[in-house]
Amino acid sequence: MEKKEVKHESFFFKKFNIEPEIFFLGSDEEIEAAENQEAARAAELEKVLLNNSMVYYTTSQGQKRYLHRSTRKGVAYQLSYEGSDGLPIMHENYIKTSDDHIDAAIGTKEDLIKHYIDQLYVDDLYLEVF
Repeated sequence: MEKKEVKHESFFFKKFNIEPEIFFLGSDEEIEAAENQEAARAAELEKVLLNNSMVYYTTSQGQKRYLHRSTRKGVAYQLSYEGSDGLPIMHENYIKTSDDHIDAAIGTKEDLIKHYIDQLYVDDLYLEVF
């Protein structure tokens, strides 16, 4: 039997150096700069997240998040949560577009990218990609 080589890469995304309050209390220029930084990071994340079979990271609390393509009909991606004790906690379903809506879906791919953007306000993000 022929062994198939598994692609493995790592990506590091530095924590945002802006405070979330800027969106409420900042000047127009500060808000625009923060929005531009978020948009640029979202574009980078989308390339990594949506073009790989599985992506995972560990939170600063020791929990793991696994993003993988779903085998469920109508669901494009699943984000699985594992506790710091190694036991599965839950998963979230994501669809590619709002036209693909199913009852079990929690959001679209834009919502999925936002999950990772929100994480960058908390901590650095070190993604392992397979």
